[in-house]
Amino acid sequence: MLASMGIGVKSGVRIGAVDGFASSVTFVSAVIAIVASVGGGVRLVARRASKPPALTVLCAYAFMVFEGGRTGPEMLSLTVTNTGERPITIVGAGLRIKDLPGRVLTFAWWKRTEPHDLPCRLEVGAHWQGYTDRTAVIVAELRRATGRTSGHRVRAFVRDSTGQEHDAEKWMELTSTELVGR
Repeated sequence: MLASMGIGVKSGVRIGAVDGFASSVTFVSAVIAIVASVGGGVRLVARRASKPPALTVLCAYAFMVFEGGRTGPEMLSLTVTNTGERPITIVGAGLRIKDLPGRVLTFAWWKRTEPHDLPCRLEVGAHWQGYTDRTAVIVAELRRATGRTSGHRVRAFVRDSTGQEHDAEKWMELTSTELVGR
């Protein structure tokens, strides 16, 4: 191995030039070769593949309850948490329709958002919440698209600033009491 790096030694017998200058040049070349190979190895060890962004997306069917037990309008609640290792910006959200692959309903209006409207930069561990009271409108659109009055299975998703979409883990059935009997 030393001979292949230009040190000039084979079986303990010196085969390089006797001249001191030539020996010094050979030695310096060997040191540079060793440092370069070790340095390259260190760089490879120090490099780590970056993990893709990780978001947890939860969607729930909800309504507000006021004093006296009076309920508010039906809402969909969407909660997005950055469970990854670096900040990420979410720019949009919507629902996938199980019966209509490739078709999505995109949320364009939110009744309330926390900490603010989209787009929203999420630091590691931070979350964003959006609430829409357009449940009846969403179910009416699903009814028109599928021809069914109930049993609409949807899955929430969000889109980040790179265009990548992150889905909720579970499908949910979306209904609207405002449309029952119509």
